[in-house]
Amino acid sequence: MKRIDEFVNKMYAHVEGDKKEIQELKEEMRSHLLEAIEELQAEGKSKQKAISIALERFGDEKQLTKGLFGLFTARKQMFKPLLHFSLVCFVICLLSWMGLTWRDHKIADESKRTNQAVHRMMVQSLHEDNLSSSKKEEIISTVKKLANDKKVSLSLYQKPQDSPEKLNSEDLSQALAKKENVITYGDNQTHKYGGGFVYENKHWYAEFGYEENPHFKDFYFIPYGLFSLFGVLIMTYLFLTYSSRKKKVYLY
Repeated sequence: MKRIDEFVNKMYAHVEGDKKEIQELKEEMRSHLLEAIEELQAEGKSKQKAISIALERFGDEKQLTKGLFGLFTARKQMFKPLLHFSLVCFVICLLSWMGLTWRDHKIADESKRTNQAVHRMMVQSLHEDNLSSSKKEEIISTVKKLANDKKVSLSLYQKPQDSPEKLNSEDLSQALAKKENVITYGDNQTHKYGGGFVYENKHWYAEFGYEENPHFKDFYFIPYGLFSLFGVLIMTYLFLTYSSRKKKVYLY
């Protein structure tokens, strides 16, 4: 109907916003008007009379235009910045999480390589039941080198003869209490350093530790917090968008 189309187009003539959304709202307004006209015609009104009454019932033209313009303006000024800010939070969250994860993986890989290198050295060097002074110095020098000059702790004990490959914790404590350390290097605080391992064969028991680069576990609250903020902001944006759509419907 020409009058209906003219009325609807005039309502949205100066409203700026998403073209697809505006077109959907125009169709919705048109549908409301056509339903009202059909109801009036069913009551016995002529087509032209029904159109006039429907348009009058719909409300003041200027007031409707003002309301639509205000709603779209409010959305443009508040909703889009809210969406943009939430997306920025998500991007920062993703980048910070990737950076922290990458660094922790790098530290873990370095620790694994160091442990494997020192373990290979121990397997090769501790296959006999006696160590010469030069061999002891070589072991300490090699350990320091493989640990990239980080703070190192090394305690090497000689086990009693005819010991099994591995002693249980009680037998091990008793056996080590009877023997002097063959090699003690560093401050013997292996558990404080973060990296390292225990090596044992039938002749020797060794505790190796070294100071790892610090992990950033305490900083993971940053991406987690940003992700939570992103979730809150995006839910707020969706709620406000839904509410604004309902308000537009209530206008007509």
